Amino acid sequence: MEALVDRTHARDGGFILLTGEPGIGKTRLLAEVADYAHRRRLAMLSATCQEVRRSEPYAPWIDVIQQFVASSPPRTVHDAVAPRLPALTAILPELSEKFWLFSPEPVGSEALEPARLLSEIARFLCEVAAKAPLLITIDDVALADAASSDLLESIVRIGSGHPIALIAASRDVHLEENLALQQVLQRLELDHLATTVTIGRLDGQQVGELAATGLGGVTPSPRLQELLYRKSGGNPFFLEEILRALVEGGLLPPGAADLPQGSGEALAIPGSIASGIRQRLGHFDEAGLNVLRTASVLGVVFSVPVLSSVCGAREKDLLRALETAQKSGLVQEVAPGLGPVSLAFGHPLIQEVLYRDISRPRAQRIHLKVGRVLERLRDSGEGVAAAAIAYHYFHGNELRKALDYSVRAADEAAKMFARSEASEHCRRALSILEIRPDPKTKARVQERLGDQTASLGDAPAAARLYVEAAEGLVTLGRTADAGDCLRKAASCEPGPNAATYALLARARVLLETEGASARMVHWFSLHARMLYRDARIPEAERESRHGLDLAEQLGTPSEQATCRLQLAFSIPAEAREDCRRLLEEALAIARTHGLDELRCDVLAQRSLYTIQCGEPLPEVLGYLDEALAAATRAGSVERLMWLRGVGHPYLLLRQGHVDDALEAARAGGEFRSRHTGNPGIEATAYLGWIAVIQGDDERAESYLDESVRLLADRASWYWDVGLRVVEARLRLRQGRFPEAEKSLLRSLELTRQSGPTALHALWHIETLSLLVRSSLAGGNFTEAGRHLDVLQTFVRRFGIELGWAFAWRAEAQCLTAGGTERAESVRLLEKSRSVFEKLDWGYELASTLAQLGDLYGRRGEREKAGAANRTALRMFTEMSAAPEIAGLEARTRG
Repeated sequence: MEALVDRTHARDGGFILLTGEPGIGKTRLLAEVADYAHRRRLAMLSATCQEVRRSEPYAPWIDVIQQFVASSPPRTVHDAVAPRLPALTAILPELSEKFWLFSPEPVGSEALEPARLLSEIARFLCEVAAKAPLLITIDDVALADAASSDLLESIVRIGSGHPIALIAASRDVHLEENLALQQVLQRLELDHLATTVTIGRLDGQQVGELAATGLGGVTPSPRLQELLYRKSGGNPFFLEEILRALVEGGLLPPGAADLPQGSGEALAIPGSIASGIRQRLGHFDEAGLNVLRTASVLGVVFSVPVLSSVCGAREKDLLRALETAQKSGLVQEVAPGLGPVSLAFGHPLIQEVLYRDISRPRAQRIHLKVGRVLERLRDSGEGVAAAAIAYHYFHGNELRKALDYSVRAADEAAKMFARSEASEHCRRALSILEIRPDPKTKARVQERLGDQTASLGDAPAAARLYVEAAEGLVTLGRTADAGDCLRKAASCEPGPNAATYALLARARVLLETEGASARMVHWFSLHARMLYRDARIPEAERESRHGLDLAEQLGTPSEQATCRLQLAFSIPAEAREDCRRLLEEALAIARTHGLDELRCDVLAQRSLYTIQCGEPLPEVLGYLDEALAAATRAGSVERLMWLRGVGHPYLLLRQGHVDDALEAARAGGEFRSRHTGNPGIEATAYLGWIAVIQGDDERAESYLDESVRLLADRASWYWDVGLRVVEARLRLRQGRFPEAEKSLLRSLELTRQSGPTALHALWHIETLSLLVRSSLAGGNFTEAGRHLDVLQTFVRRFGIELGWAFAWRAEAQCLTAGGTERAESVRLLEKSRSVFEKLDWGYELASTLAQLGDLYGRRGEREKAGAANRTALRMFTEMSAAPEIAGLEARTRG
């Protein structure tokens, strides 16, 4: 850890997590590291997490920011806070009053998205560290909420290479219970951004050394050392408590190295740490104990003014009790924040023992008093979180107030994108509603819990909650609200099926009672998306146009852009200019209004469109890079998974960079697996395609089987087509022509059924060109000619150069197979090669060159044949395309 501090001083920090059992020395070690960092002139910020604030979003980071604002010069604070004010006020609203003069225009929830919130706060801390190397310590980090864990990950990742060090400590038992933090640690350790240090117990010799320090430098006798080791179990905190009890009890007077003869095992050394702590509390009077026990209800860290308001003790009794507790090491002062000065118990175990000693009725009364005090502070403008008030009212058995503040806490957490915490507050509210029924509130809470559950990826549970909320809303006469819940439930269905359409039909009836509304636009958009996924493209186009007309009537930017994008999916292939216009309009709206998620979606589809319009693939990568940046800002895991697992592998594969495509597909699959538990159909399908190119039939079959299985859980005609094309390529190479043709006819059926769209016409073109090849290989020249006619007609109607490259090559194959017009075949293949070369379609270029080499060889033009074959061989070697390499090597030798 000293090395981490040294690296941070040299402007390169890192992250360390300390784990171990209670009392093992984690907190002491944090203090020692902080002292070392102070000597190295690092700036320091710290926080302690605690049970009473466990459901309070970003609690430790709020403490860190408060501490920075309270302890830094005003100019420094302004320079750091003002540029990041929208994000910082999202989790710490009271900052807006302090910096109101510098606040930019208000930022809506659409612009301030989850990852942007996290990255803005992380960059704020990095900018603080840029002024002076910074150490942040967080004690009991596993008691923090899930949102704090996400922010920790963001800070570690963005802070990599910056002079910011983070050291956190956690009890091992708490870490085992905090799944969110475990997952963050796994990801960081996988990327070599985190180090976990487990602190073990002291051995006998170390117990003796620590005991000597506690005895003022006197080395304990072997008998005392052995007894201390046995009683403490090597736990430093336990050892200190035992020594303190011995000294204060007079059994170890100053200078003594051993216990009196005859004491030994009969000695009343506390067998448990709880009894040791209680011995230290023995010299407090009842008033003092009341103060400390009341403080324990407030948590490990407590505000003195709040404690004074709650316990009702006279000021001099309160101060005397706290001063005595400080002198005995039971409590200590913590760094000030924006609020009043606070104290903290010397160890969480002290707070636990005091709290356990309070009877349940008395604890309820104290919690109730705390809730009332915090509520008054919140009403007076103090920055008290609703979660804290809800916690104390709930444990104070004031269920009406607990329900109210639980709902408020859920809303506050949702605004901060702390979804797990919002869900927890909603569940607490529902548990209260089981005791105190309130149909109106219950429906509202169920819908909110559905929103958070859906965002956390549990679609089936979210759908059930939405349906239950809708039923309650219908009973209350709120039909339009019920319709929107049913629409949300339909969006949670795994694919277009009878249940989906039934939910949508019922939702529409209920929503229409409201008239024209943004929620009706959302309904049209979802219905269009489902119809598209069901390959009902003309119907999807119709619904998209209805949604767009309504969105323009209402003037809602987000909905207008969404409907334009949805409509672009359904535009027929020949209407590609309309498709381009829709995408450009949607992108302009997304950029103007800072809609990063929508911007990502439009850019991803724009890249597909420009591929088919004949733009070189390296230029298309620019659209995907911009989309990736937008998805990162938006914190959209789903979009990041798509881009990493689909977009980049696709382009790299088309360019012929097979090894890079393999790495990208694997990385995309691993990224999706970390979030969903499986690599997804996209990455799996591309891995299968790469295995086909490389001639690894066993691996290709395995990936194809897995892709089909994944497709069953996520109905999509588009990916069904893609899988059939990959499968056909494999069967063609294996010489299994009837099976290849069967796969291609299935693909053709799907693309014809859907009516090829401007965004996806390429699948139709490839399917037809492979059908020509398959029919020729199977000796069915008539069928090959028929497929060629269909391909040429479609390309002529679609009117793009890339389509002609496939059509020219297919026509050359037909002419060559017929044994005539070899000169015409060469001309057609040269035209095809020129297009693939210009657009950087490496794999198709290599295949075309191989066909040219074969044709030149048949014509006796050995020099041209050799040049084409050597170029193709070099390209296929770079792709590790074993089957093509073997054939070309034999042909080149010939």
